[in-house]
Amino acid sequence: MVSSITIIGMVFTMMVCIGAPVLSLAIMKIKKHAPIKLFLIGISMYLLFVMVIRQIFLFCMVFIFPQIMENPVLSIFFSLLGNALFEPMEFAIIAKVMGDSMNRGSQAVMAGLGHASAGAILSTGLSCFTYFTMAAYVEEVGVEGALSGLSETDLTAVQGMINQLSGSPVPFFTMGIDQLCMMTMYACIAVLIWMAVSGRLDCKWVFIAMGMLTLQHLPVLLGEAGFMPVQGLSTAIGVVVAVGIAVVTRKVYEKIEGNKWHNDALPLRRLR
Repeated sequence: MVSSITIIGMVFTMMVCIGAPVLSLAIMKIKKHAPIKLFLIGISMYLLFVMVIRQIFLFCMVFIFPQIMENPVLSIFFSLLGNALFEPMEFAIIAKVMGDSMNRGSQAVMAGLGHASAGAILSTGLSCFTYFTMAAYVEEVGVEGALSGLSETDLTAVQGMINQLSGSPVPFFTMGIDQLCMMTMYACIAVLIWMAVSGRLDCKWVFIAMGMLTLQHLPVLLGEAGFMPVQGLSTAIGVVVAVGIAVVTRKVYEKIEGNKWHNDALPLRRLR
């Protein structure tokens, strides 16, 4: 039997993965007048750079170093490397192509939110929906009914899902919180990379953004690999990292542009 708390956790995460993108899109459009096309560009670039190019990179790495599949440390390393190489590149290309038409931080935020929203829906959102569907199926036919007639491969996969559903409900809540942290981080690094590409900041900030991205992903990957001694610790670390990234980004943005975030609907000055 699946506990009601586990169901609530899954619903919470699905609402975060779907509701947060919709709400953030509405806020950025209504309050900041950021064009929706940048949100759609962020989604498109996610599909290209994360779902295609990054996956090709990881496939090549596994082909060259097959031990990655059996070594969680190597798996985490190359996953972080793929993120650090291709995701900042995506935001740099958006900033470069948009040129002077991207002249406000809210526009970069919109692209970052598009990227993060695609990731939230296509990864965690779909995963949670799959678990939710499995929970409903198990409730209807029972564990034995859910496992009957399956091949050995499918049996192992379904049994793993059932074990997850009957275990602690904490992961189903922390997945949603992790995605909120990711949305915060991607919005921030999109701003920093836009400022670096447009000449508002030194180019070293691209590498700082890469470091921020790595710090945000690291505790999540360590938690998934079982390296965290306490459930929820990776999420707690992720929240601290996301808040730190947001504070740094806001201070840098206000120092360079001279305007507060709430005045961002107006065009900002460009440093010469």
